[in-house]
Amino acid sequence: MSSKQKIKEQGHDLNSMSGAFKHLWNRIPLTFKIMLWYTLFLITLLISMSIFYYNYMGTARSTEIRDRLQQQTLIMSTDIRKFKPYEDGTFYLVYTQDGLITKGYLPDGFPNQSNLSLGQVGEIEANGMTFYYYDVPINAPNYRGFLRAITSQKITDKNGDILYALLLVNLVALLISSIGGYLFIKQGLKPLRKLTHTAKVIGKNNDLSRRIELPEIAKDEVYELTTTFNRMLSGLEDSSNREKQFSSDVSHELRTPIAVIQAESEYAIKYARTPEEMQEGLTHILEQAKFMSSLVAQLLDVARLENNYEMNVAPVDVSTMLRNMIHDYTRLCAESISSSMLILIVI
Repeated sequence: MSSKQKIKEQGHDLNSMSGAFKHLWNRIPLTFKIMLWYTLFLITLLISMSIFYYNYMGTARSTEIRDRLQQQTLIMSTDIRKFKPYEDGTFYLVYTQDGLITKGYLPDGFPNQSNLSLGQVGEIEANGMTFYYYDVPINAPNYRGFLRAITSQKITDKNGDILYALLLVNLVALLISSIGGYLFIKQGLKPLRKLTHTAKVIGKNNDLSRRIELPEIAKDEVYELTTTFNRMLSGLEDSSNREKQFSSDVSHELRTPIAVIQAESEYAIKYARTPEEMQEGLTHILEQAKFMSSLVAQLLDVARLENNYEMNVAPVDVSTMLRNMIHDYTRLCAESISSSMLILIVI
């Protein structure tokens, strides 16, 4: 297999993994998504604070050790006759200017050779331990030398305890914060769940007259969303009512010309004997057909108006329209009366 094919297959595998992760992420509920981001942020914050606190406590502890070591050394050097080789976790020793130890002893692990540390506390790492030491000159009448105090990190260090305490506190804080955050987020998304439930009920029952109850809280994003949704429902309800009214009006308007065409056709078939009578009936049928065509054109204009199309507006002769309607209804009534009288005569 060539290197290009291997690179192509690796890219395909990465794309497949990315697509699977994206699909899995999209299937996670919104509450858990927010909870996950909140938990990750909280973990990052706790880790950062723990690292800062750990370093701060280490620095503070080291400063405390250095200050205490200086104070103990100065106190011991004021009266060398009260010399003690070991006291309160600190080793003391007296040595000459040539480095020869005359009193006391070195702690285990401390190197035999080390530089003088006058005016500041020295630090040496050896054998897995950290040693702090401080030197003070001795100016006794019959002696010239140095007093050295040594303490080790093993005796005085409490960073391990701090680390365990931080770990325990972080776990407890993370658990409590995660549970509290989940409950808080769930309560915060309650209006959205209520909105979703109401929308499902409206869609199931096709009840556009129902509205979503506004949350009794400040006018936040949920309030704006609910208000917008209610406005949309009002618009849909108005549109549905107009459609119903429009269908009713269309049915009413089409009923008359259809009845006229039906009556004229039946009259022409049964009673028309001359070409003039047949032509008159066909003329009325043509007029009604033209009226229906005009009505259909008007319906198309209304549909275009609802879809924001431009309409060609023209004046309407209301007098002519009313005369035509009177003529149609008069003829329709006359033909109906004639048919009824003919039936009575035959009987």
